[in-house]
Amino acid sequence: TSWRCVSVNISMKYVDKVGAYCYYRRGGKRWRLKGEPGSAQFLKDYARAENESRGAVYCGDDTFSAVIDAYQESPEFLAPAQSTRDNYTIYLNKIRPVFGPSPIHDITRRHIRDFRRAVPKAGNQVVRVFKAVMAWAVDMDIIEVNQALGIKMVKGGEHKPWPNALLERFFR
Repeated sequence: TSWRCVSVNISMKYVDKVGAYCYYRRGGKRWRLKGEPGSAQFLKDYARAENESRGAVYCGDDTFSAVIDAYQESPEFLAPAQSTRDNYTIYLNKIRPVFGPSPIHDITRRHIRDFRRAVPKAGNQVVRVFKAVMAWAVDMDIIEVNQALGIKMVKGGEHKPWPNALLERFFR
């Protein structure tokens, strides 16, 4: 289906107009697309429907906490080894109280760098976890830019990763 919108022709696969409503239809399911074709709401609903049709999990809202919850249910989080998931969970549990209530769109590079400075012994891993969550959010069309990309790691000696028990004690 195609619509004229702001002097551009928009062509969208899998969209049907039924009466006054538009639907994204794929794989035997359909999602109602709200708003006028080409509007911000319509495009947001289209992106959500397309992602859900591919098996993505929709967060429901854009708070960082909701994004973390959805990320932890995603194949990207569940695919690595249990020890990696445990490690990420420890850091996510430290990030969530600070950033959880904030909309993910409001989190800036400066916020991430400031938080990294607040946890100097764990700063590099905090940045890695932010990068992973925000990369997933970009893939899910929740945000457009991964604010954690390009943040430099703190220089320091090479050492083995801390065991989970030690990490938990450090963050108490």
